[in-house]
Amino acid sequence: MLLEKLVLCDIGTFRGEQAFDLAPRGRPVVLFGGLNGAGKTTVLTSVRHCLYGRQALDGAVTQAQYQEFLRGLIHNPSQQLIKPDRAHVQIHFVYSRFGKRTRYQVTRSWVDKGSSVEESLVVRQEDDATVLLQGDSAQTFLSQLIPAGVSQFFFFDGEKIAALAKDDADTVLSDAIRRLLGLDTADRLRSDLAVFLRARRLQGAAGRSRSELLDVSALIQKVEAEIKAGEAELEGNCTRVVLAAQEKVSRAKASLTERGGGWSVDRKALEARLDRLQEEQSEAEQQLREEFAGLSVFALAPVMCKTLLSEAKKEQKAQEETAALVAVSAKAAQLKEMLDSALRGTALAPEAKQCVDAWVSGLGTPSSNSAPLHGFATSDVRRLEESLLELLPLAKEKVSQLGRKLDTLRGELTAVQDQLARAPTEESLQETFERYQAAAAELARAQAQKRRRLELLRALVMNHIGLLRRRRQLEEQLERVDGDSRAEETAQKVQELIELYKARAAREKCKTLERHFVTAFRRLARKEDIIDHAVIDPDSFAVTLVDRHGRETPKKRLSAGEKQIFAIAMLEALAKTSGRNLPIIIDTPLGRLDSKHRAKLVESYFPMASHQVIVLSTDTEVDQAFYTGMRPHISHSFHLVFSETEGCTTASKGYFWSTQQELKHAA
Repeated sequence: MLLEKLVLCDIGTFRGEQAFDLAPRGRPVVLFGGLNGAGKTTVLTSVRHCLYGRQALDGAVTQAQYQEFLRGLIHNPSQQLIKPDRAHVQIHFVYSRFGKRTRYQVTRSWVDKGSSVEESLVVRQEDDATVLLQGDSAQTFLSQLIPAGVSQFFFFDGEKIAALAKDDADTVLSDAIRRLLGLDTADRLRSDLAVFLRARRLQGAAGRSRSELLDVSALIQKVEAEIKAGEAELEGNCTRVVLAAQEKVSRAKASLTERGGGWSVDRKALEARLDRLQEEQSEAEQQLREEFAGLSVFALAPVMCKTLLSEAKKEQKAQEETAALVAVSAKAAQLKEMLDSALRGTALAPEAKQCVDAWVSGLGTPSSNSAPLHGFATSDVRRLEESLLELLPLAKEKVSQLGRKLDTLRGELTAVQDQLARAPTEESLQETFERYQAAAAELARAQAQKRRRLELLRALVMNHIGLLRRRRQLEEQLERVDGDSRAEETAQKVQELIELYKARAAREKCKTLERHFVTAFRRLARKEDIIDHAVIDPDSFAVTLVDRHGRETPKKRLSAGEKQIFAIAMLEALAKTSGRNLPIIIDTPLGRLDSKHRAKLVESYFPMASHQVIVLSTDTEVDQAFYTGMRPHISHSFHLVFSETEGCTTASKGYFWSTQQELKHAA
């Protein structure tokens, strides 16, 4: 298969119809470059969707989910009043079968009609303008031409690589190998044979057993229809009603908030807080008044306090000096009397008195002759000193704390009063609040309805399991009854043959897959001796890596970059094992690789992966150095640029930094 042309019309970020020539010109690589959001992934998604439709989505999706996916693909310009309601993808490709090359044109289009999305699929042969196939027959033709289970090994993105890289339990790989081997088809065939056998046994059964089996089978069909209808109801109406109710609640809540509903709801709490703050303020002011009624008042006149203490100490000193002189004078008088008595009648008596008087006069006079101003006693001075020097600082600190507390309380009071002044009353918001309450009640009812539907669905599923178990018991009873027909024996043998085919196919394909994987991994890995060979278990499809010394290397022990290389090598091996000769489209492949692993990928993967390799990359993945290395293998390139102003993507020839010479060379 060779992709020749891709046409996108009003898809993703692409406005109008834009065509891309994908046919390689002597070199295998076609390179798309664009920053994140420019539309690279849209290219990959469009190719997969054009070929496979609903099957292109991972996992089972409902019709409603698929229609939402289609709506999301339609270009949604931000700067246009009239927006597109339809889109289409067209792929022109060549497919060789038995040596004959045939050109096909596939067009998938869809129209959003509001309540639903209508999709159409048309396949033409390009040498014939008439429609070859359309609708389901066209999808069946494409699925047979390029099976969806195989395409995942050829059309993949960084997420697929990441999933395989993180898949330490090999669950993703197991699913991929099962699709590659067609084991899912074999399982469906086995299931169809089981239905056939069941029908034959019903025909062969008689009387009560046949009647009961028919009744159970009819009940199973009825319950399955009810489960399907319940799932559709749950996915459609219930979910839609809940989402609509949630949107109503959001709008009502936003309206309530815009009008001050948040303040209104908290008004009583604000008023209670205001009362509490006012009480605390009164208490703090009373405490402050009590403090200033005591020692703290002296803190208001620190200079006067210092002067008072100094004067008190001076008065204390003068009083002590006066008392000492009085005491000395009294003792001197006693001494003179004693000397006079002892020296009476002698010439020394007058001299002795004079000597004592001279000594007393030599003691000097008190430092202050003025009368005491305050009259402090010595004990009073000590108490004053203790109060002013030790207790007053403590009182000042307490006053400061009370002052700070009052400032905080006043600030909080002002804020609460402002909030109350701005807050509307409950009466003014009554209507808005009632709408909010009604929307909340509607949401609660919708959620309750969804829960009831879930419970009913669970009950139906449990009933279905019980009926299946009962049908199996009846079938086993019928199997023990003699009289199986030749057709039944043949069907049973075919079932056994299917199991044998699955086992043998798994063994053979796993051997081929091992060989292709080891070759690819050695070519791409930076450490060439990291593995010697790999073993893939044909039952569990678990991969065991073995180094050249025969030691097992657990996958989880590989570095992040080596795991990415492991994933890419496994995808290449799966593609080659499939036996299909298809193009490869790979989106953002180099995200987690270091420079050496990137170089290996650029040199050894892109040029050899397929006859046509379409690479979708950013400028940081395939940068200038890697672009230079890839240039000998690049047929041509496109540069996708998203305009924030226009809200759409435009494509031009060349890569981010391609020169005119390179563009001419590529052309």
